[in-house]
Amino acid sequence: MQGARVHSYTFEDGTANDSVGEAHGTLVGGAVVADGALLTTAQEQWMEMPGDVIALNTYSEITLEAWYTPTAGANAGWSMLASFGSRTPDALWRGVDYIFMTSARADDKSRAAISCLNYNDPYNTETAVDGPEYDDGLLHHMVMTLTATELAFYIDGVSMGTAALGGDNVIANISQDLALLAKGVYNDDPEWIGQIHEFNIYDCALSEAQVADKYAAGLDE
Repeated sequence: MQGARVHSYTFEDGTANDSVGEAHGTLVGGAVVADGALLTTAQEQWMEMPGDVIALNTYSEITLEAWYTPTAGANAGWSMLASFGSRTPDALWRGVDYIFMTSARADDKSRAAISCLNYNDPYNTETAVDGPEYDDGLLHHMVMTLTATELAFYIDGVSMGTAALGGDNVIANISQDLALLAKGVYNDDPEWIGQIHEFNIYDCALSEAQVADKYAAGLDE
């Protein structure tokens, strides 16, 4: 179904404000909003959003959508374009109860993933879909959807595949602690470098046709 955007960051007004809801962002480090985009140029730069206001775990379906331009060759580590979740108190480097999507990783892939209720090695129990790495300095469109039963991942309007959800890896178990752009829930991982032109959260899972239409319409839609 066609749901609604419940949070939207277009950066067109020069701020990190949520133009649809009340989950206004906060810039960290040297991150800035410039030329209608969130811009990160070095490590220790990202944007935080109030995870308790966004409350992803209260929805039955969700979609994350981003238009972004990575800085070419700048994301060679385990970066995350957008992530939501928490960290274990005994090891703050370790992300838990999370979802994320990213354009580039140390294994030369893009990925959308969820991992919940594993506090020892959550990276080993991710439900994920991988795609090709795009760290090329060009504009791209990325979408991740979650339903009660399935994760789907799209890049530039094309499906990268789906993965069945089950067990603990479900929307209800996503933590409200952290909501981040250009940073991962794994605190020691490198920040993502580039421009995020727009980031949207929907209260539904967009269909493959809807994702293709949004890509075809372009960033200025």
